Amino acid sequence: IVLVGVPASIDRLLIVRLDGSRADVSDGHRWAAPLKTEIARRVAVEVARHSAYVRAVAWPQASIADPDLTLPIDVLRFDADGFERVTLEAVWTLRKGGHDVVSRRFSATETVREPSWDGLAAAHGRLVDALAADIVSALPIRP
Repeated sequence: IVLVGVPASIDRLLIVRLDGSRADVSDGHRWAAPLKTEIARRVAVEVARHSAYVRAVAWPQASIADPDLTLPIDVLRFDADGFERVTLEAVWTLRKGGHDVVSRRFSATETVREPSWDGLAAAHGRLVDALAADIVSALPIRP
């Protein structure tokens, strides 16, 4: 089960980018769901797709009553610098039976390939995929 926490300042439906010293909030461009929900869903899909853990699910849509593993992710930073780059910083911990198995800090920056709101959203998505790949690389081979 993937659980995600994000700072309240970025957990919104509207896409926000930083432009110099001001924040630019797009009224016409929205995430499909709150950011923590979208990150959890995408990470769960990627973990299930690229590992032996095929029943990875995002909280709160968990269909597993008593999961073997939990994966809390604390997003520390997930912001855009204009239409140039997006940065994601997060700390995640894989837990089994309430005990930490592995914990890492993830930090990456992705270039926005197309200077548009769609390009910005795509860069955000690539960073979440990179976070999922980091998690998959640390998972035990067998569930």
